[in-house]
Amino acid sequence: MIYFKSMSYQVLYRKYRPQTFSEVLGQERIVATLQGALLQKRVGHAYLLCGPRGTGKTTIARLVAKALNCQSPKINEKEKIFEPCNNCISCDAINKGSDLDLIEIDAASNRGIDEIRQLKEVIRFSPANSRFKVFIIDEVHMLTLPAFNALLKTLEEPPAHAIFILATTDPEKIPPTILSRVQRFNFKKLPQVTIFNKLKEISKEEKINIEDGALDILAQAADGCMRDGQSLLTQFILSGDLHISEEDAMSVLGRVSFVRLEEFFDLVAQKNLAGIFKFLEKEEGEGMNLIGFLQASIFYWRYILLSHIDEKLLLQDGHLTQEQIKKISEQKKLISKDEAFKGVEEFSSALVSAKNSPLPRIPLELAILKVIE
Repeated sequence: MIYFKSMSYQVLYRKYRPQTFSEVLGQERIVATLQGALLQKRVGHAYLLCGPRGTGKTTIARLVAKALNCQSPKINEKEKIFEPCNNCISCDAINKGSDLDLIEIDAASNRGIDEIRQLKEVIRFSPANSRFKVFIIDEVHMLTLPAFNALLKTLEEPPAHAIFILATTDPEKIPPTILSRVQRFNFKKLPQVTIFNKLKEISKEEKINIEDGALDILAQAADGCMRDGQSLLTQFILSGDLHISEEDAMSVLGRVSFVRLEEFFDLVAQKNLAGIFKFLEKEEGEGMNLIGFLQASIFYWRYILLSHIDEKLLLQDGHLTQEQIKKISEQKKLISKDEAFKGVEEFSSALVSAKNSPLPRIPLELAILKVIE
């Protein structure tokens, strides 16, 4: 009989959740503002964190809670740094998820007025062990209107010990009366290159043998969501593969790596129709999703167009490495600005047609012919 020491596995997005503000990626302006408020002891009583899923809203909410109640924060006023120590009783309790003064509520499943009334009862009591009692309400837009009205009264006259941090992916559904009583922060999707670099760092730490092409596909599939990227990497790890190749990632996710896109656009630049059709045949045979390929190609056409306008725009875009920018700059010498503009138009049109076609390759091939000939 075989005995397993442990069947548990900590998923990567939990294991590598940032424990300090400095570890948060892609939301530098928000982090700087919150650290400034902590340094000046001017923390508001209510915040609203808005943005796509997996961009760090709940993580930053917990960091604020940890920083507020940290007994020995690391402070550097000159460099405007305020970090929780991660060693005191309060920080340790939050890290372990056992802190009585940090109350997290999922509004998607606790959306009624009764739940908010219960919350108001809890708010009245002083913190058990900390300076502040912090309430994080996730997906707050899911609350019912009566629940919002009940919450409004609390936000209007909050106890001095209570801090509210609301998080949402859909701020448009939040009543204006609530919006007017919170400090709002808008989170943005993370650049693909940021996700790629983090996944590469995690892979090295976890001793995972994974090709850069595969990491590129994972970062692309994450679509600006770090958590999704880490979840996809976890999926591949749990599959038991000792080596994760670009072909493996493409087969599972149906995506195409940036290297393959470069190869495709080399053929486009050369106007090598035979090579292009051979490329598509090979990639589709290996599991490439044509809809995903069209979407990625539209972005690539856009990169070439931006390169013609001003190469600095590619740096500002934040999705490309220096090597990728260099490659695009070389390709633009063979692909004119007008051709790039036409490429964006024709491939965008082909994407719409392909989504409604039983043979998505036909609109793609027609778009290629229109651009090249």
